[in-house]
Amino acid sequence: MPIAPLIHRALLLVQGEDAEHFLEGLITSELPSEGEARGSALLTPQGKLLFTFLVSRHGEGFALECDTGDLDALTKRLTLYKLRAKVTLSPSDIPVFAGWETEAAAGLTDTRHPLMGVRHYGPVDAMETAETYNAHRAGLGVLEGPAEIIANQDFPHDVALDLTDAVSFSKGCFVGQEVVSRVKHRGTSRRRPVLVSGGALQADQAIAVGERDIGTIRLVAGESAVAVVRIDQLRGPATADGHPIDLAPPPYATYSLETGIKPEAD
Repeated sequence: MPIAPLIHRALLLVQGEDAEHFLEGLITSELPSEGEARGSALLTPQGKLLFTFLVSRHGEGFALECDTGDLDALTKRLTLYKLRAKVTLSPSDIPVFAGWETEAAAGLTDTRHPLMGVRHYGPVDAMETAETYNAHRAGLGVLEGPAEIIANQDFPHDVALDLTDAVSFSKGCFVGQEVVSRVKHRGTSRRRPVLVSGGALQADQAIAVGERDIGTIRLVAGESAVAVVRIDQLRGPATADGHPIDLAPPPYATYSLETGIKPEAD
């Protein structure tokens, strides 16, 4: 089983008797079951993404796995919501590892896609690199971290959080829920992740159809790349820096690149 250390990822421990109620009213996903690492996010009241993370049960509370560059800001943001709740927020130095390609492997199941694999929190023997993990993730069209998911710009549907088990449309209220639910029920998701192949691809490279830019590449790893584009503007061959490229929907997609916007599947 390939296992890679993710030194760019860190844990924030959310502990205390009010931890479950505290997170339930803030984050986009359902709280995880035992043995799960579930994708989730914290939004602005306007429904834009502030932070994305994996949430799992840890001891008497929860662990939020985020990018190391987000750790301090996420802690401060959650502190603003804490008020009198009996919750402690503690950044942790527990190391983070990702494993994949074995269905029954020990670890926390990453619920974003059946092939994403597992998370290990604590020392394990690693045999791969973070770049190998990123190539695996890119092949599945799963974006994570502030370099790929742009704070105060992207909405959850833009980066497919609604299709990767990171948004619940049946739980109680959370910050920004009204906007996210409106997009879901109107079926108006215009920006979506796509898999990109062909050409010399680079992160932040613009993707165009004709003379119009329709999106940018967010992740390039190995031979795989992921972009976020306006799928309603895919009305002709796509290019990157003038070179022809191929676009395909990721394996979790409920949308078609041939027909543009499509009502979301329930």
